[in-house]
Amino acid sequence: MTFRLKPAQMVAATQRSHWYFLGGVTLFVCGIFTGGYVCMTGLLGVMVGASLAGFGSPLLPRGMWFLGAVLWLLSLFIYAGLSYLHLSVILVHRGGVPDFAALALATWLVGFQSRFLLTATSLNWRASQR
Repeated sequence: MTFRLKPAQMVAATQRSHWYFLGGVTLFVCGIFTGGYVCMTGLLGVMVGASLAGFGSPLLPRGMWFLGAVLWLLSLFIYAGLSYLHLSVILVHRGGVPDFAALALATWLVGFQSRFLLTATSLNWRASQR
């Protein structure tokens, strides 16, 4: 498995960007009403949907690689805090399946966003060097 996405995978991901965004908003609202850290996973879902929609356009202006790197770093900092909170709840307070599922979903979302942003950033870097 390569870390970069293929062009067909990038097109399919950008076409589904609104579902990531709406799923993130739904998780965020559910997390607010139920308590817990599910709302942070929803925040990551919103960030994935926004990055897919923003970087998915075929006409990427020069310099978008820097924005992709900044967005990726911000996502990693949020994920680090989210992981710390989830693991403390799971280990200390004996968190249940929802806490573990939210952490697993957040890990998958950050991994997918990292792959997408790496591909979009490297393509934009090559295009801006020409």
